[in-house]
Amino acid sequence: RPTLSGTQARLEVHLFDFDGQLYGERIRVSFLHKLRDEVKFNSLQALQTQIWQDMDAARSWSAQS
Repeated sequence: RPTLSGTQARLEVHLFDFDGQLYGERIRVSFLHKLRDEVKFNSLQALQTQIWQDMDAARSWSAQS
């Protein structure tokens, strides 16, 4: 989220190949690798394109680890 209000940051996590229900559950997230710096997008299409690129980069990095 490019702009945060308040004192608590929120984190969105994408779990690859997971088929289950985690809403309302607590999970532990570890940061293993930074994909890119924060970017503001001019359109929803640009954001969607970047998300797909990020997913490809994350899968590639994970496969090499």
